[in-house]
Amino acid sequence: MIEIEGLSKSFTVRGVKVKVLDNVLLKLDKGVNCLVGPNGSGKTTLIKIIATELPPDEGIVKVEGFDVVMEKEEVRKRIAVVFDSVSVDQDITVEDNLKFFKAISNFKGDIDNLVSEFQLDKYLKFKVSFLSAGNKKKLDLIRAIMLNRPVLLLDEPTNHLDSITAQKVWSLLKDLNKIILVTSHTIPRLQVCDKLFVISKGKIVRYPVSRLIDVIENYRLIEVDNKRLYVKKDEIESVIKRFGSSAKKLEIRELEPMDAIYYLSKISLF
Repeated sequence: MIEIEGLSKSFTVRGVKVKVLDNVLLKLDKGVNCLVGPNGSGKTTLIKIIATELPPDEGIVKVEGFDVVMEKEEVRKRIAVVFDSVSVDQDITVEDNLKFFKAISNFKGDIDNLVSEFQLDKYLKFKVSFLSAGNKKKLDLIRAIMLNRPVLLLDEPTNHLDSITAQKVWSLLKDLNKIILVTSHTIPRLQVCDKLFVISKGKIVRYPVSRLIDVIENYRLIEVDNKRLYVKKDEIESVIKRFGSSAKKLEIRELEPMDAIYYLSKISLF
């Protein structure tokens, strides 16, 4: 379990103190824990604090019972991290990186299958520095999986990946029996997330995935002139009759995940 209590972190930008994380309280269990927020909202900062790369200003963060400040080495033994920047050795080949990962880990899985799933088999003899950004990210993800730690921290793991590979990554995460914290500036397929959190203005709020899916499936967003109406599908016809003749603009569309989050936050379901 990852336990976070009263976590705050600020940075000084051009002489102005900016609070990125504000009294955050979280408990993350096994499964895929998705943290969504815009760029600059504090997602990477949270990952770095859990990974012992940044100290918190206030609060307590524990990984599997070990404090990230007082027991850094114990925490590091239990986590594997993928940041947006490359953390594999770029001066050796893909194959040599894989041999190294295997030598330092207790990975018992099928490495060849992993390599094939990520379509890196034809690049085994390539020096990593010659790979595209997407293929470097694939190798970094394989590294994190092969380390076989109980906690997996993934910061924007699908950046630089094509849509097909991105979907494979999400599907693979569901099959791992680990505590997984994955950040993104866009919401993945909701079915992938066991828990979904949204970070904004330093605060983190959990949204029930099943409720979000229900809203997306059963509601539509109707934009009438400057109004946004969330309407049940079986009530759309009556709304159109009410506004249709007088409206200058009337559009109906399916809800995106962020639409559903906005709707639930406004009706105070939490």
